[in-house]
Amino acid sequence: MEFAHFLADVLRILNRLSLALQIRTMSIAEVLKLLSDAATSLKRVKSPGAQLRKIQSTPGVLQDIQLLGNPPANGTLIKTVDSLVGCLENRFSTPDAIVDAAATVLNFKSWPGERVEDFGDTEIVKIVDYFGPVLDTSGFSSMDIEAEWTTVKRHAYG
Repeated sequence: MEFAHFLADVLRILNRLSLALQIRTMSIAEVLKLLSDAATSLKRVKSPGAQLRKIQSTPGVLQDIQLLGNPPANGTLIKTVDSLVGCLENRFSTPDAIVDAAATVLNFKSWPGERVEDFGDTEIVKIVDYFGPVLDTSGFSSMDIEAEWTTVKRHAYG
């Protein structure tokens, strides 16, 4: 029963992250912050989380019903959380330079008020160098992105 409450704590965090990742208007910088926040929240669940604390306040009893069996070892909970955090970090990790580059060019709030000829050019090169192989295997031509970036800026500034 304790493990089920532990999972409720974990799934609450992952559910919130999943719903946020489905928002189409979210920038990469916002996504990476959410991932970092989720990893931090998951690490806090090791100590334990709110649902698990609730059941641990009356050991062996849930809603006046005597529970049988042994609670999971704390090492199991810690290993589970560490594994989840490791999976998130491995799946979604990107170098800080890529995050900074993406945050600069993908968030219109960071664009200059007036056209700057070379705005974002360096950042686009970093992004293409990093994500190029994935884009190419997904059917996109990474070789065209720099030229398309110039077109995007021209249309944005008129």
